[in-house]
Amino acid sequence: MKTAGIIIFILSINTSTAFAQRPPIISHAWAYQLQRNDVVKIAENKTFDLIVMDYSTDGSADAKYSSSDIAKIRQSGKKTFAYISIGEAESYRSYWKSDWSQTPPVWLGPENPQWPGNFKVRFWYPEWQNIVFDYIKDIYSQGFDGIYCDIIDAYYYWKTEHPEEPKADSLMIQFIVNIRSLVATLGTRAFYIIPQNGESILHEENITNDLRKNFFNAIDAIGVEDVFFHGTLEENNLYNPEISRFSNLQEFLDNNKPVLSIEYLTKKSLIDEYVPYAHDKGYVPYCNVRKLDTLFDGILAENSVDGTSKLEPIVTQYNIDGSITIVFRNQECKQILLYDMFAKETDIMFQPNSPLCISKELLHLPRGIYFLKIIIAQTAYYKKIVLL
Repeated sequence: MKTAGIIIFILSINTSTAFAQRPPIISHAWAYQLQRNDVVKIAENKTFDLIVMDYSTDGSADAKYSSSDIAKIRQSGKKTFAYISIGEAESYRSYWKSDWSQTPPVWLGPENPQWPGNFKVRFWYPEWQNIVFDYIKDIYSQGFDGIYCDIIDAYYYWKTEHPEEPKADSLMIQFIVNIRSLVATLGTRAFYIIPQNGESILHEENITNDLRKNFFNAIDAIGVEDVFFHGTLEENNLYNPEISRFSNLQEFLDNNKPVLSIEYLTKKSLIDEYVPYAHDKGYVPYCNVRKLDTLFDGILAENSVDGTSKLEPIVTQYNIDGSITIVFRNQECKQILLYDMFAKETDIMFQPNSPLCISKELLHLPRGIYFLKIIIAQTAYYKKIVLL
């Protein structure tokens, strides 16, 4: 049943402050784990530079990570993002009231049959937005670098699948803009917003050019699931890309918003298939089990050069004997490391001489994709090597 009127909740804030420039998110490899997190293991892992995690060990406020926990991860050089669902309420969160099961508030919708304990919400209601705002205040005070906002596609449920609010698309974008405005009131440090999925919202009927612009100004990247291996299995579906999503995601890249891609794959053959596809599209790939209760190593992005094209000091020549010669032009090379395609460091060590010739060191390696990490001055450069 359609609501009697549209409830629009807009924070009153100076927009020039709310949308102040933030340094761009640059991630060479990311990780995504929501359960059974170990702060020490996350901090010690050297294969990724961005982690999406829960703000709490069990989802409750009583078990939330301390500021020192988050600081430990950040001190290891990683950006930390707290997962938050803005399109569904979760019964295990501290905001949940026990009597809602019998007498739900007007903004609370039905339970998600695929995820017990998760309930659709009429996200445009001020009561729900205030709950989310309080949640974000906690996350900010913990020291997280930002939030990873799930269930953006809730707009589609209320607009199309269960038609109740015909302007749910524009109201969802306004909600995200409201979140950016709220963050601007919390402090001066850079704080990032990454929505997950729902990228098609940009081309819904109620999205104006101004709303689209405000949306891109409010967010800093997008996370996407199951783009390449969509299917009915929980994990390890066969390659079955949702081609219609590519053009929408390209629009994010064109607006300098990185695409963090996750596929729920555990079979090496499928992972080997996935990574080149993700690289070809310019996405930063990652794999995990769907429960997200395990920490897997990050997978290096192919274009991991800090968002620039500063490969001029490096000239690579593929020689007839299969060796590679790298010449450093008037540059002091401090360190050279070799990683496999899953961002695991190999035991091969190189002496940073100029020119550097790599031949016998590589010939015994299994065929595949590798990455050289070359440290020149204070900058790390990445070069892909394909061994056929």
